[in-house]
Amino acid sequence: QRPVYGGFFWINGDGRYPVPKEAYYMAGAGGQTTMIIPSHDLVVVRLGHYKGSTPGEADLKKALALLLEAVPRGR
Repeated sequence: QRPVYGGFFWINGDGRYPVPKEAYYMAGAGGQTTMIIPSHDLVVVRLGHYKGSTPGEADLKKALALLLEAVPRGR
């Protein structure tokens, strides 16, 4: 069983996104996403209006990778 969902949040336990596995997120219609990354004291919100989430997911992954390079780990 893959660690991908718990407590009404999706979790990055399978490394789907280029963020630490501790990250968790809410995924809504049209690719809207709210991702919490505790180790970086970071909350990322993506608003979108795609039909389905696939078209924007590659861009979200690129943006997350760049963001984590720019924002150092917290504590």
